[in-house]
Order: sequence, then C-alpha cells, then structure tokens
Amino acid sequence: MTIRFNKHAMKHFLTLIVALCLISGTATAQETDKAVKEAAAKAEKAAADAKAAKERAEKAETGWKKRAELGLTANGMRFINPQVSDPANQVNLGGLIDLFADYKMGKLLWENSGRFQLAALRNGGKTIYDNTGKATDNPFAKGADVLLLRSTAGYSISKNDKWFAGVNSRLLTQMFPTFTGGFFNGADKDLLSQFASPLSFALAPSLIYKPTANFTLSMSPIGMDYTYVAEEALRASGALGNEPGKASRLVLGPVFNASYGASFLEKKVSLTSGAEWAPNYRDNLNGRFIWMNAVNLTIFKGLGLKLTGDAFYNHYSKALIRNSSNVTEQRLRTTGRLGAFLTYNTKF
Repeated sequence: MTIRFNKHAMKHFLTLIVALCLISGTATAQETDKAVKEAAAKAEKAAADAKAAKERAEKAETGWKKRAELGLTANGMRFINPQVSDPANQVNLGGLIDLFADYKMGKLLWENSGRFQLAALRNGGKTIYDNTGKATDNPFAKGADVLLLRSTAGYSISKNDKWFAGVNSRLLTQMFPTFTGGFFNGADKDLLSQFASPLSFALAPSLIYKPTANFTLSMSPIGMDYTYVAEEALRASGALGNEPGKASRLVLGPVFNASYGASFLEKKVSLTSGAEWAPNYRDNLNGRFIWMNAVNLTIFKGLGLKLTGDAFYNHYSKALIRNSSNVTEQRLRTTGRLGAFLTYNTKF
C-alpha cells in the first residue's frame, strides 16, 4: 500500500502548527509577565505595609508613657483571753506607690521613676502597762520609710539610637521623723532622723547604652553624691552620712547605673531590677550602693501581687550599737528589705 502526501495539505498543516506554537508562546509569555507584575505588586505592598507598621510602632513609642503601681500589705494577730505563753497582739500595715513617666521623641530619651514606701508596726495593744501597772499609749514603730526619685535624660549620638549622651540624677530621703526605738513620735531629744535629714542627691553626666527597650546601662567618669542634714541637732555625730559636726558631705567619683525589666508568660509575670554604685575617688572608692528589685504577678487585669527586695549601703552612714558597757559604738550600716504587696496597676 502506497501512502501519498498532499504537498498543499502538508504546507497548511505545518503552517497551523507554527501558528499554534507562536500563539502558545505569546500566551505563556503574557502569563509569565502578568505573574511577575503581580509578584512585584505584592512585594511592593508588603514593603509598604511593613513601613507603615514600623511607623505606627515608632509613633506608639513616642511621647509620654505613664503608669502607677499602688500596693498595700497588712497582717496581724489578735488574742482573746490569751494564755501565758501567747505573744502580744500585733498589727503591721504597709503601703507602696511606684510611679513611672517616660518620654521619647526622635533622638531624645527621658525616663523618670519615683517610689514612696511606708510601713508601720505595733507589738501589743493600743495601751500597754509598765511594771508598776501604769497605762501608757503604745505608738506605732516604723517598718519602712522611703522617698526615692530617679531621672535619666539622654540624646542619641549613634545611628541605631543605642548610645546616648545624657545625665543621671537621684534623690533619696524619708517622709516622716524617726525617734528612739524607731517610733513615729517622741521627745525632741530622741529625734534620730526626719525629712531632709538626711537627704542624698546624686548627679552625673553619663554615657548611656540602651541596646534594647529592656536594658539600660549608664557610666560616668565623674559624678557627685551630696548628703545634707537639715536638722542642726543631728549633725554632730555624722551618723547620717554627713561629715561629723557639719551639715553635709560631698562624694566625687565614678557613677554606674544599670536597670533591667522584662515580662514573661504573656505579660502575666514581670521583673524589674536596678542598681547604682557611686564610690568616692578620695576614699579608696568607698561610697554608696543601691539595689532594688521587684517581681509583679498579675492576678486579674490591673490587680496583682508585688514582691520586692531592696538593699541599701552607705559607707558614711553609721549604725549606733550599744554594748554591755553602755558605750555607743558606730559601725557601717547596711539595710536590706523584703516585702509583699497586693497591688493595682494603672496607666494614665
């Protein structure tokens, strides 16, 4: 059997095949071009969205951020018809207010905080009796009395806004007078300390390093820590950090500050810690050290539990210790304090 091809039919067939290939190639090229354009548009939109998100985040970080933590602690014991071995009735009350106000705008950074803490305790009833049976009032004694203000201001000197040139300041004193025995009230001759007696003020130009929003480190080659005792009657011994017989003491030396804060477990647990060391160039780097820590546990919305642990040391503040021979001896004073508070947190 012989197969014959029609030349004209073959020519038309080949022409059709070539046309189909050209049409298919053109359609594929158009589809490819369309896909490329769509991908480019999506990438451009994603970049624009990322830029807008970054701008919103930066805007959210600018301006003032203020918040407050209010804490209360209370415990006690009350005995009705106590037996001989029972201790005395007791009542302990404490309050804590922590304030925070931070400002950020462009290259300017300003962080502020304040703590007001007061605690009172009484061992025994409102009325107590001496050995002769005479009734006297039983006053409250101090458990804590702190007024602490801090401020850090800086201006960015790096492209990534992690290094700042600025200044650190701190003011530390107490709010109410303290009398012999740690009581809130007493005779004038028994006054041990009061507001601005002593008062400590520190100021230091600093190089500030802030690699993240959680951590800040500031270093100063020279800063001052000035202690002032306003009450003239309290200046003689120098026990409050002043030079004996003088109203004040000036410490010059390097100053280091570090602070850290972080949240965990979907912000239900937060940790803050801050330390300051201010030694004296003129006295073998002896000076002041402050370390303050807090853990906040969120119970429900703004309600939480706050655990605090603080340590204060001042080389020039003395503790008066009376020995068996009734001779007053002075030793270096270190204060440690632990606390647990039911707190309420709010932003404003």
